[in-house]
This record gives sequence, structure tokens and C-alpha cells, in this order.
Amino acid sequence: MYKNIIVGYDRSDHAKQALEHACALAKAFSSKLFVVHTPQLVGETMVVGYNAVPVPPTAEEIEKAGKDALAEADAIAKRADVSITGKEIGYSDPAGAIVNYAKAVDGDLIVLGRRGLGTFTGLLMGSVTTKVCQLADCAVLTTKE
Repeated sequence: MYKNIIVGYDRSDHAKQALEHACALAKAFSSKLFVVHTPQLVGETMVVGYNAVPVPPTAEEIEKAGKDALAEADAIAKRADVSITGKEIGYSDPAGAIVNYAKAVDGDLIVLGRRGLGTFTGLLMGSVTTKVCQLADCAVLTTKE
């Protein structure tokens, strides 16, 4: 039924559950499993005189966070006896990264948790899951803890 399953993974409990569901589906349908992670790091704040100046994370910090998240996803998949076919680190909008990667690998199912790490951002701009549901050309399965 599903050939290529994509999971958006942000290291939250909801994303871990989504990955576990995706692993079960991949195993049941002999599907390929792909994982997308877009690091959302908070930088440091430097005080200069009376002003606070945000210092964004470095490219190395973002790359390390992405690799750490994908290694964690790999460990979860291995426990489920599933291999991850492809991994992607996104560097911009998480929803866009997930949808674009799904198109690139001809994904026919995207699996996401319903509440990840972006609670405050979700209130202001809408959740990643909502945006993926609006933009995706394939089926989207959401999981809730």
C-alpha cells in the first residue's frame, strides 16, 4: 500500500511515537522509511550595554543537532527492526522541508506527531503538522501520544 514513508522527526515524544508508527507501517507494507529533521535551535543572547543581542546558532551547531537527531531516529528504527533508507536535515521551514523531501523521494505517506516542540511558534504561526497537511501531495497520518 505504501512504498515510501516519510517521518518528520523533532526529538519530541510525539515525534518518537510517530516514528514508531511509521516503523510498524514500513514493516507491515515492506516500505522504505525516510526521516526528515529540521533543527530549531535557540541561540545565545549577548548583553551589550543596555541591549540584549540575539546570537544565532552556528552552522556547526545546527549540523551537529541534526546529526544527533537522526542518530536517535536511527536507534528507534533499529529497535523496531527497520532500516532508514534516507535521512534529510532541513535548514529552513520544517513543514516545507518535509513536503519537499516527500516529493523528492516520491513519498506516498507522511507520518507526524500532532504536538511537537514548537508549541509557542505553533500558536503564532500554525503548527508544522497543519502546514504539512495543507501542502502535501500525498497522504498524511498524524499520531497523538
